[in-house]
Amino acid sequence: MKYFPAAFSTTLALILLTTLAAVPLFAQTSPLPAAADIYPANSLKGAGLPVLAADSGLGGSLRLRPRLEDLSLPFGIPDSIKDKELRIEALALLPAGQAYPRLSQKAILDELSAILCSPESLTGLEYWSASRGKMRLLYETVYKIDSKSARKPVNIPSRADAIALGPGGSLEFLALQKDTSFGTNVFGYTLGRGGESLLLTNENLTVLRYLMLPFVNPGRMQSRLWVIPCREGLLLYFISTIESINIAVERTIESAENRALALLGWLSREALKTGLGGEIELPVNMKTIGAGKP
Repeated sequence: MKYFPAAFSTTLALILLTTLAAVPLFAQTSPLPAAADIYPANSLKGAGLPVLAADSGLGGSLRLRPRLEDLSLPFGIPDSIKDKELRIEALALLPAGQAYPRLSQKAILDELSAILCSPESLTGLEYWSASRGKMRLLYETVYKIDSKSARKPVNIPSRADAIALGPGGSLEFLALQKDTSFGTNVFGYTLGRGGESLLLTNENLTVLRYLMLPFVNPGRMQSRLWVIPCREGLLLYFISTIESINIAVERTIESAENRALALLGWLSREALKTGLGGEIELPVNMKTIGAGKP
């Protein structure tokens, strides 16, 4: 894999951190992994760690997957994607917040579980719309429901359910998402907890339509968000695959990349509220990273 300077407009973007500051003492009985030890083998060496990297294309091997083997995770991420599927990957390293060094690994995973089981906080999320050249509302509303036909919000699983989830366990739930591009749809979520990380998956359970035309059949848009606590902070890995009926590859990838950045920004802000994450301003537009634009 080649990494280009951030000022280049490309589907592969990278921002480099300077040498990381000394790591504070942590409350974990088992030391957290160092980010450098689980970064993809193809990441740059000797130039600091990337705070953000992204890659996309049609099918192929995952190029940014962290090198962590969390044997307690109840499910994982495939090593490669089918050739006909669009692949959008993003990797981000969020700095540790004020509360982070004082918390045990379990406490960190507990709080992250509660965040990931609360899709309601996605309501009002915005993303950079390349076609409009401005920020646009992504999710008009998001909330959990108890069946595909339901429209009444429920609190299942609850925050307490998420915190109680132990290594090897998983929680499943449905969410109604009103998207400004694809309309109102139902997504199925599964949160899996390992001994060192959390993995949240989702897929569309209803047909996604764009301009009233079928765009993605049920189960053909899938996303995985892997959250790994490290000594330096939270390592986030996002992989989304799309197998579309009607597709314009370049435009779809561009939109999906910016949506991925919006989701990483959402988790960054939620982590900041709890003291797990530190202040960081992630970009919103993949094509203008490093160019002094949004």
